[in-house]
Amino acid sequence: MIKLTADEFIHNNQIIQNAIKEMNVSFEGREFPYSMQPLIVKESESNYFKEATEILSDCLEIVLKAYKEDDFVRSYFSHYDKYKSLILSSTPGKQITISRYDVVWYGRESFKVFECNTCCPGGVSILGDIKKNYVQLPFIKKHLKEKLYVPFECDETSSFINALKQRFDEATDYAPKKIGIAFANYEGFYSYELKELCTAAKKMGYNSCVCDVTDLYIGNGDKLYYEEDEINIVYYKVDQLLLNENILSEIITATKNGYVVSVNSYPAMYITESKIVLALLRDSYFQNKYLTDIQIKIIEKHIPWTKKLSDSENVFHEGSYVGLIDFSIKNKDKLVLKIDNETRGANIYIGRNINIEKWENLLRANNNKNWIVQEYCEIPNTVVLENINGEIVETRKKYGIDFFMYNGKYSGIVSRLSESDIINVGSGGYEQPVLVIK
Repeated sequence: MIKLTADEFIHNNQIIQNAIKEMNVSFEGREFPYSMQPLIVKESESNYFKEATEILSDCLEIVLKAYKEDDFVRSYFSHYDKYKSLILSSTPGKQITISRYDVVWYGRESFKVFECNTCCPGGVSILGDIKKNYVQLPFIKKHLKEKLYVPFECDETSSFINALKQRFDEATDYAPKKIGIAFANYEGFYSYELKELCTAAKKMGYNSCVCDVTDLYIGNGDKLYYEEDEINIVYYKVDQLLLNENILSEIITATKNGYVVSVNSYPAMYITESKIVLALLRDSYFQNKYLTDIQIKIIEKHIPWTKKLSDSENVFHEGSYVGLIDFSIKNKDKLVLKIDNETRGANIYIGRNINIEKWENLLRANNNKNWIVQEYCEIPNTVVLENINGEIVETRKKYGIDFFMYNGKYSGIVSRLSESDIINVGSGGYEQPVLVIK
């Protein structure tokens, strides 16, 4: 662990916050929450993360393929039947281009994945840009000395753009004179990140724009346009539950014509984005039908016990089968209850933190809906310095790490700190820099 004094904290924090301000980055109108304390990862640990996460990514692609063919797999995601025709309108090749695994890490090869973000995971370009300034801080140079840190692919915004281009090349033979990329959201909600990605794409020679998803239209030759520029890649930074075929009709038409690819794909935005996918991956019937022994081993090691909340589910416990609801009531302190599709830690209930009456009511109220019950994973913690009312003090924070994946390949790590078990920057947490040391 790299430790710093109170004076080092004040001096270096001022430098990094000035750099962040120059980037015109803030977080919901306040100073960007960025920790001075780095998380140190050994190169051997990072190499294992690469091996394990790429196997998990292959498993998610298997889920998406099976969804098209298997009623059993589709039954897990019945909540999304209203989006089924949209989910089935995918293009060839890997369906998950940009993804992020949210993880608790206990050191070495021990980690648990409690969420797969395959819709539109955030933080890629911003954190890479901040980290470039961070590694130049005086106290980092002092402590690293001759040690070399290993940069991540996801630290470079250009790698994100290259991943989009790779997906386009994989999905279609169409070769426009100049590829156009639309970073699509809703007007009034354009983030710094989308603008940064758009700027990076322009520097790399692409036509690019940040636009409302409804501003894209079919024009000359049944191709997709934004204003006068042809668009070939649509990167969605949206709430997928607000989308439908009417909103996306012109994008879908251009996709069917072979001129456009959507990132991420619609199957990834709904199916593997759902936390229910973790329950499917832990399902023995699914494992035996679709997965190899190595894939099953990785899933059993790194995905916590997870079940879709349903009164038809039974659990083998203490020598006999019991209903999932009864099992969950009796084992409240060992479990977590979650809705499958919300972000920023919303609708997550940790059994040990609430009383039995509320817990039972939540279980029964959300039975047979899109909720999961999951093994509780202890959250590791670390000591960091923090400015509290002008005083620099040591505080103990819980932390988790996130693995970024580009086209199914391991691309790097970010970390977050929080006082609570629900680690989210939007709920009072901090981003924490990660340094892989050779």
